[in-house]
Amino acid sequence: MTARASAASDGRAVGPPAAPVGTGRIHAPLDYLEGRWELSRVIADERRATRGRFRGSASFERTELGLLAYTESGELELPGHRGRATRSYRYLPDGAHRFRVEFADGRAFHDGELSPAGFETEHRCGSDRYAGRYVLGSKRRWSLSWRITGPAKSLHIESVFERVR
Repeated sequence: MTARASAASDGRAVGPPAAPVGTGRIHAPLDYLEGRWELSRVIADERRATRGRFRGSASFERTELGLLAYTESGELELPGHRGRATRSYRYLPDGAHRFRVEFADGRAFHDGELSPAGFETEHRCGSDRYAGRYVLGSKRRWSLSWRITGPAKSLHIESVFERVR
């Protein structure tokens, strides 16, 4: 099956590609992700019993190499800290439904897939374990949650992305 976008009355494509009928998974996820998103994130530190927030925007821009350059920027609020925060990743295609995420310097981070049923992924960083879950909420909304555990960490991070354009 091929990715498709909904059509306006004049026949031009509008919006992100729809999931193929019957699977719920996004076909060509980089096409779906490309563009600008409003991003809100809640950061719960269970060991310290504190919560923080991030509010800002995320953009996925196609590069000449066919991958997406991801950049987020916004306001981070943690107990005792408030300020601007940014981060960058690279999203690469990995088959019809999956993608790989790399750090900006090209190191491997994790794999992903967007579906209503959710997709679980993992990343190890020393003795810390990052257990992630992607969930497709709609054509214009998806989320990524991380449960981070380790000798000195017990965090839950929930990020929600809403399409801007």
